Amino acid sequence: MGEFDLLMDENLNEPSPTQPAGGVLVFGNGARHALGLDGLTKDVHLPKRLPNLTGVVTVASALHHSACLTQDGRLFTWGLSPHGELGHGNIQARLHPAEVKAIRQVDISLLSLGDTITAVISTAGTAYLWGSNQRGQVGGPIGSGSTHVLTPRKLVINVALESLSVGGGHCVGLGGCRELVLWGDNTEFQIGKDLPPVVLQPVTVSLSDMLGGRCRGPVQLAATEQCSLVLELESGTVHVWGAGEHRPRVIPVHSNGKSRQRLVSISASPSLVAGITYQAEPVSYTHLRAHETPEHLVCRLLLEKKKQQINK
Repeated sequence: MGEFDLLMDENLNEPSPTQPAGGVLVFGNGARHALGLDGLTKDVHLPKRLPNLTGVVTVASALHHSACLTQDGRLFTWGLSPHGELGHGNIQARLHPAEVKAIRQVDISLLSLGDTITAVISTAGTAYLWGSNQRGQVGGPIGSGSTHVLTPRKLVINVALESLSVGGGHCVGLGGCRELVLWGDNTEFQIGKDLPPVVLQPVTVSLSDMLGGRCRGPVQLAATEQCSLVLELESGTVHVWGAGEHRPRVIPVHSNGKSRQRLVSISASPSLVAGITYQAEPVSYTHLRAHETPEHLVCRLLLEKKKQQINK
C-alpha cells in the first residue's frame, strides 16, 4: 500500500438499508486523489465510506492509484494515472471510482497493483497488465515512443497463472504446474541470474529448481522494488532473491523481538514486507470471514483497532 489505506467494509455480508454490502472505507493521504473522494486532497484520519460503490470483494492500492473488483466482475480504478495505470485509455486522473470498460468481458479472479502498473488474472489464468512499461513490467515490447500502456494488454505466455504479485518494476507469477513466471526489471537479479537487466518476455522456471528442491507444498508470492519472495504456507519459510543476490536465501522471521514464529501470509510494497504469524492459541478476531483474504484480515484488524481508540 501507499500513504493511504483501503478497507473492506465489515458489513460485506450484512447489508442494511443505510449501508449496502461490500463497501470500501478509505483514509490517509489524499494528495494524489487515490482516496477517491471526489477531489478531496486533504488527509483523512478516520475511515470514510466511498459513495456509490457496493458489492466489492477485492481492493488494492499503490502510490498513485487504487482499484477494486466487484461481485459481478467489474473493475474500478481511481487516482492519478501518469503512466496509464488506471486503464481508461489516457493519463487523466479519476477523482472517484470509474469502471475499466476495456476489460468488462474478462472474468477477473485476482487483482494486483504496483506503483506504476495494474494487473489482473482471469479465471482462465490469463494475465492482463497496463501502465508503465519502462522496465518491461507490463511484458512485451517497450516501443520506440511512449512506454505507457494505456489499456489492458494480454500477457502472451503458454502458462495459466494462478497468482501474481507486482513489484516496483517486475512481476512474479505462479503457474498451475508449480512454475514461476517472471519478467521486467532484473537489475538486482530479482528475476534471476544469466538474464539481461530488462526481461521483456516472461521466463519460466520450476519453483522447485529455483528453491533448490526444498519447496513442495502451497506457496504465496510477493514482490518488492528489488526482491522476489516465496512463502511456504505449510512451514512458514520465506525464500527471497534479488537486491544483488541471484541465489534464493531463507530469511529469519521474528515478531516483537521474540523467537521465530510461523508466517501464514505475506504482503509487500516496493520498500516493505509485512506478514501475519500463526498463534498457538488463535483468537476469534483473527479468523477469516467469508470472501475475506489474509490481506483483508489485516485491514479489518486495523479498522477495529482504530474503533477501539475512538471509543476510549
